[in-house]
Amino acid sequence: MRLKSENAHIRHVKIADQTSNVRFLATDPTDSMTFEECGEYIQGAKQLADQCRGISPLLDELFDSAYRKGMERYFPDQKS
Repeated sequence: MRLKSENAHIRHVKIADQTSNVRFLATDPTDSMTFEECGEYIQGAKQLADQCRGISPLLDELFDSAYRKGMERYFPDQKS
């Protein structure tokens, strides 16, 4: 992934976008995606967010919180 080499503004926007999307799927999933697709999206979002870490401790924390909620919903038997 090339996100780590992008400028800080792009990484801010990307992690904020991923946080918003994961939070939405964790609390009020869309009808246009299956349960499995939602879970896969959340796992992929983590990979993207990991490439953006360190730009903002607050955004890191917000993503982590949304990710935990998403994992609890879609993968309740796994530890995140």
